[in-house]
Amino acid sequence: MIKVVEYLGIILWVIYLFLLINRELCRKNKYIDEYNKKLIIKHPFHLFRIDSIFFLIVYLIYNNFANINVISYIYIVIIITNIVYVIYDISDNYKFEKSIIKKEFLNYIIGLLFVIFLLIFMIFNDNIVNVYLITLIINIMIPICIWGLKLLLKKD
Repeated sequence: MIKVVEYLGIILWVIYLFLLINRELCRKNKYIDEYNKKLIIKHPFHLFRIDSIFFLIVYLIYNNFANINVISYIYIVIIITNIVYVIYDISDNYKFEKSIIKKEFLNYIIGLLFVIFLLIFMIFNDNIVNVYLITLIINIMIPICIWGLKLLLKKD
C-alpha cells in the first residue's frame, strides 16, 4: 500500500509541476511592461514562493523524526495543498490563454526535463525521501527558471 501512496505522490507532483509552470507563464506574461516590452518584477516574491519554502521546511522538520510511511502521507498532503493553491491562483488572478502553450513551448520542455531528471534519480536512488526532497526543491526553482529563461529569450 505504501508503494501506491509513493507513486501517487509523484504523479500528483507531476500534475502540480505543469500547473505551476502554467501559472508562472501567466504571471510573467502579466508583468511584461507593454510600453517598453521589458520584463518587470514588482517584488522578490515573484521569484521565491513563500509557500514552497514553508512546505520544504515543514517536510525537513518531519523528515528528521517521522517514519517513512508518515513522510509519504505528509508529502501527499503538501502536494495536494500546493495543487489547490495553484489552481486557486490561476483561476482568481490570471487569465489562461490557450496561445501560451504554443508561445512558451520551451518552458514546458524544461518542465518535462525536470520530470525526466526526477525519474532517472528515482531509478538510481532507492530512497523515496530523497526523491520527495528533490521535488520540493524543484518547486522552489521553477519561478526562477522561468524568469531567467524569459530574460535570456527576451527580444529587445
